[in-house]
Amino acid sequence: MSGNFTVLAVFTIYMAFMMWIGILSGKESTNDEQGFYLGNRSFGFYSTAMSSAATDTSGWIYIGAVGYAYMCGIEFMWMVPGYALGGVISWLMIGPKLRRQSESLEAMDLIDYFEKRLDDKAHILKIIGGLLIILFFIPYMGSQLKSAAITMNVILDTNYILAMIITAAIVTFYCFFGGYKAVVWTDTVQGTLMLLVLLGVPVYFIFGPLGGWESFWTQVYGIDPHLTDVVYGKGGNAAFGMVLGYLTTGIGTIGQPHNLQRYFATKDAEDVFYKGMWVKAAFNIISMTGACLLGLIARVIMPEIADPEYAFPTLIYGTFSPVICGVIIAGIFAAIQSTFDSQLLVAVQTVASDFLPIVSRKKFGERAKVHISRITMIVLSVLAFIIAVLDIDTVFYLILFASNCMASAFGPLLVFLLCAPQMVTKKSAIAAMLVGAGVATVWYVSGLTQTVIWEIVPGMLSATIVIIALHYFIKGEREFVETKDDTMNHRIRRN
Repeated sequence: MSGNFTVLAVFTIYMAFMMWIGILSGKESTNDEQGFYLGNRSFGFYSTAMSSAATDTSGWIYIGAVGYAYMCGIEFMWMVPGYALGGVISWLMIGPKLRRQSESLEAMDLIDYFEKRLDDKAHILKIIGGLLIILFFIPYMGSQLKSAAITMNVILDTNYILAMIITAAIVTFYCFFGGYKAVVWTDTVQGTLMLLVLLGVPVYFIFGPLGGWESFWTQVYGIDPHLTDVVYGKGGNAAFGMVLGYLTTGIGTIGQPHNLQRYFATKDAEDVFYKGMWVKAAFNIISMTGACLLGLIARVIMPEIADPEYAFPTLIYGTFSPVICGVIIAGIFAAIQSTFDSQLLVAVQTVASDFLPIVSRKKFGERAKVHISRITMIVLSVLAFIIAVLDIDTVFYLILFASNCMASAFGPLLVFLLCAPQMVTKKSAIAAMLVGAGVATVWYVSGLTQTVIWEIVPGMLSATIVIIALHYFIKGEREFVETKDDTMNHRIRRN
């Protein structure tokens, strides 16, 4: 009983600290939309990269990824080169261009960029893109609450529903007061804590209770040789499809609205993206390797656990002192909150800043917009809670499904608009979003994800084909709005 009280005390102190950061962040940055949603474009490379990494990782890393590694072993590590490639593309090619073009167009988020880049005065791109964001963000956010419930249920013996309510309430609280600046600063702190947990806990187990590196792998092999096989015993087309799916999942990060929002909010400096890439790369390597090792460690120590997604919380609860356990549970919640808060704010921006002016056809003052955003925030948190209670799928597959669908809808379109805007029209942009998300969804629902290849591959490929096909077969006038970035590229090509 006293152990649980100590864990709860440490956890409570951590949560109070996050809320304090949120309140502090909001003092100077929530008086208008620019401050509330972009933090006045003031963030440097470390806060941008670390908050982005923490958002990417989410509760999925401790619950879904550890549980998946528990079942399938080191095949999970194919995600590392995929995310490395995706990170290089995103931070060196996408980030700088999106930062320059978004400021030139005065765009405040991804779908606002789509609309202004293609001069869509009818707002069709913003409506369709916004609906897709809300459609896929709510289950994504719900999966974060599910991760929180699993953790608190195991370690604190807390009611499953109550755990979701507590998590949603805390994150909504600091986003409510601090806006985007609260999201970035809390995510930076939380990302650093996550890194320490994912690095320190595997090292402790492997070189402590499990007897060293060689002894650890001998024990893993003894349980199931396939756990040490990079394709988990698969062969032929099944192995190829699995590897390709892992690799493309990393590339799919270029289509995630909550991650791309970081690029809108950075300082106007090229070195932000170059330095940030290295921070993000180091985080991804450590976090994914740590999650894989934790899954295998749990398999060795607890080979008969009923639900693999409970592996990590159960492992730490049975091993560490209450104080250390409290710090680690704070690390788990850091992952959960860092994603939930980013997605919550992007979803709120989509509804309150993008949709509301279109639907109401009214002009609101800056303070009114912020008040409306805060009300929307509460409503969306409740919807995410409802999805979590419905318990639709495992955390691993639900998160991958939502992120893969958004990558399919937005990734190819964003790349074309940044690098070859002359190939895109309003019609092809709308078609690419709908076809990409639609194909990915049908693929997932039909069960092909687990038998052929992950839905991101056919989703992104179909969206790309649509843009190219409509460019060559349906000729139209140029529709994109030129920016200073395009002018600079023209000069480079001429020289």
